[in-house]
Amino acid sequence: MSFDIHSSRALHYGHGCFTTLVYRDGEPVLWDYHWQRLQRSCSVLGLSCDELIIKEQLRVSISQQNRQVGVLKILVVADDAALGYRSPGGLNTSVLFFPRPVELQWLIQKREQGCRLICCQYRLAHQPRLAGIKHLNRLDQVMASQELSGSAIPDGTPATYDDGVMLDVDDYVIETTCANIFLCVDGQWLTPDLSFAGVAGVARAFIIDWFKDSGQSLSIRKIHWSEFSQAQEIFICNSVRGIWPVVGVQDNNCVQEKNCVQDKSLVMGEWTRYLQKKTRPYFL
Repeated sequence: MSFDIHSSRALHYGHGCFTTLVYRDGEPVLWDYHWQRLQRSCSVLGLSCDELIIKEQLRVSISQQNRQVGVLKILVVADDAALGYRSPGGLNTSVLFFPRPVELQWLIQKREQGCRLICCQYRLAHQPRLAGIKHLNRLDQVMASQELSGSAIPDGTPATYDDGVMLDVDDYVIETTCANIFLCVDGQWLTPDLSFAGVAGVARAFIIDWFKDSGQSLSIRKIHWSEFSQAQEIFICNSVRGIWPVVGVQDNNCVQEKNCVQDKSLVMGEWTRYLQKKTRPYFL
C-alpha cells in the first residue's frame, strides 16, 4: 500500500498509534496483549485494523529481519491527506513496521544491577479519552526525557539517570518516560491507576494478570508522590526491557515537602527478583 508521509494526518497531527514488541523464533511475544491495546487505540482514534492482516504482515516483516530474536515497532496510522483537523469519513489506514536496535548488554546490566530514577518536573495533564493508549503524540515523554541528562545530585556532581518518574498535575505518580511502575508499600503491591493519564503498557497488563493468576494481592489505584517516596521496593517494566529493579530515586522537585525524600536508595527485593525469573521468557 502506498503511503505519502509528507501529507499524511499521521505526520501533521500525530493521528495514529503504535506498539513495540519482541519477536522470537518467527513469532511475536505477548501478541494478545499488543493486539488488545492496538484494537482499543484504533477504536478511540477512528482507525481501522484487522488482526489477521496485521499479523500476516508482521510475520513477513519478522522473516525479513533474518534474526531469531529482535524488536519491531508497529505503527497504525491515518494516511489520508491532512486537509484540516476534521477526519474524513472512512479513514484510510496504513500499517508500518520498523526494526528497532537494542543495546542488549546495557539492558541486561540494568536488569541485573538495577536502575536509578529521577522525579521529572514536567507534569502530565489529565485527558481520560486518550489515557492508556499509545498514540503517536509522545511530546510529554520527549519533554520529560530532556531532564534525564545533565541533572545534578545535591552536592552538585553531575549525574545521569536511567529513567524519569512522571507525575500528573496533582503530583500523583503515573509512569516513567518509557515504562510502567510497580511498588511495594508496607507489604502491599501497588501500580498507578491510569484512568486520566499515561500509557497502559503491555508488560503492565501481563504482570497485572500474573498477579491475579498467582493469587497475589495487587492494588491499582492513585499513588501520591509522598507515598511513592515511602516504598520499600520498586520496579519498572516495558514489553522490551522486561522488569528493572529500582535502586535509587532522586527528587529535585519537593525538597520543602514534609514527607519528601530527596535522594532515596532501595535494595533489589526478593519479590522483584522472583518475578523477573518467572517472566524472563516473555521479554528480550
